[in-house]
Amino acid sequence: RIKFTHSFATAGAVEGEIPRARWAEYEPVADEAPAGAARAAFGQNVKPLYRFAKAQRIVSLDADLLRPDANGLYYAREFAKGRRVTSKADAEKMNRLYVAESSFTLTGSMADHRLRLASSHMVALAAALAIKVTGSDTFAPLAAGLDLNPKGVDECAADLRDHRGACVVVPGAHLPEQVHVIAYAINAFLGNSGATVDFVQLPASDASSIKGLATAIGGGSVDTLVILGGNPAYNAPADLDWAALQKSVANVVRLGYHLDETSAVSSGGTQLAAAHYLESWGDTRTVDGTIVPIQPMILPLFGGLTELEVLARIIGAANPDPYALVHETITGMAGGDPENTFRQFLHDGLLANSAYP
Repeated sequence: RIKFTHSFATAGAVEGEIPRARWAEYEPVADEAPAGAARAAFGQNVKPLYRFAKAQRIVSLDADLLRPDANGLYYAREFAKGRRVTSKADAEKMNRLYVAESSFTLTGSMADHRLRLASSHMVALAAALAIKVTGSDTFAPLAAGLDLNPKGVDECAADLRDHRGACVVVPGAHLPEQVHVIAYAINAFLGNSGATVDFVQLPASDASSIKGLATAIGGGSVDTLVILGGNPAYNAPADLDWAALQKSVANVVRLGYHLDETSAVSSGGTQLAAAHYLESWGDTRTVDGTIVPIQPMILPLFGGLTELEVLARIIGAANPDPYALVHETITGMAGGDPENTFRQFLHDGLLANSAYP
């Protein structure tokens, strides 16, 4: 399953009613930093939130900050604020962007200094930069084998040190956790935490990975498989052979917009028509942790079901209507007069608590 929305659709809600149920989530493309790196660095379940408008020096380690993903629009606006020049004083404060990347990106096109480097060398580059910034040889073993002109690393490190608390190092979401931990260490040493990078508390989750689910299916412990969105038969890791695994499950229920590769290997199962997101009620979280509503913009077209409806029906909810589920969740979280609370939620959203390790 791809990521669920906040209302009602939680592992606890399902597992509370069906104790033997297994909840799994899968995203084929990573657009956020690995949660494990932040847990390793801070011992908390958090994710980074970068404040580019406050950063006068930005170092991107194979991170396409301006791409059109979940965070791209927010980051593009923040970055543009640091490039807005209306006076000579502004010109002196304009941000400077260093980019090391494995392929040409939107962020690379905006770079003041750009280095072409294979993704496999990003660990070594991050380690070399950390050594120059901190003056410590802690990361020396990881920097071994980096073949590039050290002058560029020296100048970048000096520029970062000259802008303590007003700079930031950003690793790409697809890079190993080592790179993220090193970047967090650099930012902490330079006093950037709480200034140009915050850490937003993530909701607790004990969701299984698709590999864990595949192991359970292979072991014969899955009798019924409910797939809400996504297309694992097409984009699951090839070594899982998901199509064969799915065929081995006795009962398959698939919620989707249309017939696709996953539908093709669900023969004999149940196919449910998914409601389009433009005709659905729901809620989600923005990059800074704010819970915002998903409101229908059109009337229902074909009588499809939302993910919330399917889950509510599975656990036998008294009222599986998506609007009622969102209303119940939000008013329960915020308290106060239900109608005023929900009206304010539709207007402003709810800001979740943040943590700053």
